[in-house]
Parts: sequence; C-alpha cells; structure tokens
Amino acid sequence: MKINDMPIEALDEGFSGIVRPGSVGQLRLPDLIAHRPEKWRFERLAAILTKAVEAAENSLSQDAAARMLDGMQSFSDFKGDFLVEWRPGHHEPAFETLINAVLLEWGESEICHEVAR
Repeated sequence: MKINDMPIEALDEGFSGIVRPGSVGQLRLPDLIAHRPEKWRFERLAAILTKAVEAAENSLSQDAAARMLDGMQSFSDFKGDFLVEWRPGHHEPAFETLINAVLLEWGESEICHEVAR
C-alpha cells in the first residue's frame, strides 16, 4: 500500500488525520488513522499493515491474508497506542496474533482489537 497521492483528511480540528485508501477490486482496504496528520505516520501504518499481510500469506494463506485485510475497518496509531477495528463478522483471533507480532517487530506493544458494531 502506497500513501504517496492519497489525501490526508484532518480530524479533531487538525490534531489527527485519516487516509481512506478505498478498495482494490473487491477487496476493501482499512482506513488509516493517526494522532497527528503527518505523512510519515501514515506511511508507517501502511508499512506495518503490509508486513502483517505478508505474514498472513506466509503462515496462513493468500485467501486468509485477503480476508484479514478486508475485515479491517480501520488501523489507528494514537501516540503509540494501536487500534484495529474489525468489521462485524470478520474478526479472527489468528489475525490478531499476526498483527501483534508485526507490531512487536516494530517495537510496539500497545494494541487493542475491537469489533465494530
């Protein structure tokens, strides 16, 4: 996932921002949300997400990786506290484990997984 030409929308009076990648074919991509709307923060979220998808492909399957990506509604970084919001009916515990492991590789350990309502 590349952030290059994607607009960053300001949220909370400019204190945070969101990038809405949309979809690739039938696959929905999660919104990326960061505490400060700085491009490098979104690039980092995209890089972490890319590594998680690669890990899912390698340890589960390509189909599982696609389900994981499609099931994520948003992926957020609020000052080092990460949140994955899952679409209803798309959460699988194996996906949490993969994302948590990738975040640990990046030196991050504060993560919460939440199922949207």
